[in-house]
Amino acid sequence: MAMTLSSERGMTMVELLVSSAVMLVVLSVTTTVMTKSSTMFTQQRAALDGRNSGAAAIDLLTRLLRQSSCISATAVYCQSIVPDPEPNGVFDSVRVRADWNPRDGDLNDPYEDVYFVVGGGTLWKKEPSDPGLVSFGDQVQSLNFAYTNQNGGPLTNPVARPDLIGGVRVTIVTTAGRGLPSVTSTSAISLRRIK
Repeated sequence: MAMTLSSERGMTMVELLVSSAVMLVVLSVTTTVMTKSSTMFTQQRAALDGRNSGAAAIDLLTRLLRQSSCISATAVYCQSIVPDPEPNGVFDSVRVRADWNPRDGDLNDPYEDVYFVVGGGTLWKKEPSDPGLVSFGDQVQSLNFAYTNQNGGPLTNPVARPDLIGGVRVTIVTTAGRGLPSVTSTSAISLRRIK
């Protein structure tokens, strides 16, 4: 079959416009998907960072609180947890003393005498060897402690009698990122009585 002049010319103007429009639609859809994926990844990363920060903080706090103990076998009154070290009347900070790293009869080792407080969206810790507050976790909105006696009942005044503390419930609220709800993590522990 012989080719005619009209079939050798290529695409008509209408065909070129239609194919260009289809290509623009495909490219714009692809760009939109990529942009939204990047935005969602950033939000999910921030949410995951907030969750990880809260999980690490609550893990360390509960471990230290569980290990808190006095290093004196003869002391009648021994304070291993200071419920309100600031003192502002709100249980949003704590000082924990625990001879566990290693158990050697003093509180001079890392994480054996630690003060925790939240300020400016950051969980801060301070040990005697630290020159000032050191950032321990970011994206933290609040930190709260509720104390129970050794029978599991509420302890009305743990500041006056910290030796009666038998359990602690720790609640930490972390921000999950812009536009996402905050994450609340709670853990309850019973104190070990090691002498």
